[in-house]
Parts: sequence; C-alpha cells; structure tokens
Amino acid sequence: MYRWILHFLEPAPTSPFNPFYGQRDNRSARQQAISGLRLGGGLVAGLLIVGLASWCISALLANPHANGWPGHFGLWFMLCFAFVMMFLTVNRWVPFVPAFYLLTLARSLGVLTFGLVSSASTAADWASRRDLLGPFVFCLVVVALTWRFVGNIPAPTTFLDRFALTFFVLAQLNQMAITYHWPPWSLISGFSALLIAWCVYRWNQAGMTRKHLNDKSITSEALPEPKITPD
Repeated sequence: MYRWILHFLEPAPTSPFNPFYGQRDNRSARQQAISGLRLGGGLVAGLLIVGLASWCISALLANPHANGWPGHFGLWFMLCFAFVMMFLTVNRWVPFVPAFYLLTLARSLGVLTFGLVSSASTAADWASRRDLLGPFVFCLVVVALTWRFVGNIPAPTTFLDRFALTFFVLAQLNQMAITYHWPPWSLISGFSALLIAWCVYRWNQAGMTRKHLNDKSITSEALPEPKITPD
C-alpha cells in the first residue's frame, strides 16, 4: 500500500490523442478496432462521470435543506465518487481540456467577428460583444495553461496537476449550476488552481534547465586541456 501511494505521487505519463500521429501504425485492423472501442468507451464513461458530478452539484445547490441527511449523504457520496474517478484518471482525459476550450474559443471568436456584423452599430450589440469578450479571454488563458498536455510527447501529469485539473472541472460545473454574478468565485478559484500548477511546472522546468547547464559546464571544466606540442 505504501509503495502504491509513493508510485501514485510520482508524475504519470499523459495519454496523447493519437500516439501514432506522424508515424506508421503497424497494428492489425483488429488491434486498431479494439483501441478505438477503448477510446470511445473512455469518452462515454468520462461524460457519464462529468454528468453525475454536474447533477449532484445542481441538486445540492437547488435543495440545500431538502430530503434531510439521507438524501444529502447519497448526493455527497456520488459526488465524492465522481471526484475520485476524475482524480485517478486525469492523465487520460487532460488533453481534452485544452481541446474543449479551443473549440469554445473558436466559437466565441466567430461570434465576435461575424455573428454581429449585420447590426454591429447598435449599443446592445456592442454590449453583447463585450459580454463575450470575458469568456473569450478566459478560454484563451485556460488553453495556454493546459497546452503542455497536448502533442505526441505531452508533459507528465503530476499530483498537483491531478488536484488542480479535477478542482477546475468541479469549479466549472459549480459555476454553471448557479446564477452568474460578479465576482465569479468558482471560476476564479478553478483558474487559480490551474495557474498555480502551471507556475510550479515552469519553475521545475527552469530548475531542470539550470541543472543541465551546470552539469554541462562542470563536465567541460573537468576535461583536460589539449596539449600543444612545439614544432
């Protein structure tokens, strides 16, 4: 158990979208079909878990005092189950986070650019554009903070990344279940978790770079200088 906990605390390899992108896939048709079924099953299971968490959060917020403690216990139990499942499988679904917000970003950009062209001169339409500008910037920053998990060789998922991403998803679901008002504390808290994880990642990367440069300089200093023999 102790060794399992230590192994779990170590960074886990992040599953890329397509590990064979840019390479020749020599797997048989049966193996490719099985891989596709696993990917589809994982997507369906992930959507069910997110839907369960969203339903539990909405039910808890809508009826905070209804059904007594048995009903609340059941909702909290299912919400904790969803949290644990998302937490344990973050390295498998994290590439979908920047992909989802990238699609939302493209949609917001399309609305900002083309959606209101026909009546862009009215004050109400300009107000609508300003309302879309906030989600546009938010999606842009989220994509930037999670882009390291995209690609053929994505960054590994650390324990801090697991907590930050799971908390971010639950904070987003909580924000969707309540009436929007300023300041949106759920969005701010989820965004802060992503920002902290990103800052720690960049700090570790800078430390590794400095260590590599120091080791390289020490190795170069340890090499003997070439002797110059007179002619």
